[in-house]
Amino acid sequence: MLRGSCLCGTVTYEIDADPLVMYHCHCGDCRRASGAGFATNIAVPAESLRIVTGRDALGAFESSPNKRRYFCPP
Repeated sequence: MLRGSCLCGTVTYEIDADPLVMYHCHCGDCRRASGAGFATNIAVPAESLRIVTGRDALGAFESSPNKRRYFCPP
């Protein structure tokens, strides 16, 4: 079981499966989202991800067709 949260701790999550893939992306969207030269991303089966707390606090935008980026707004 992998557990994590946003930086402020409002949003917490659990993942109960191994990642399907992990990669470093250097596209402009990932660089802007991370504030760095790349972002590390993982893909997991949707049914293995559970938002434990803070679901209402999540913001999102569609960064490319059928791809949404979620974040904890200030």
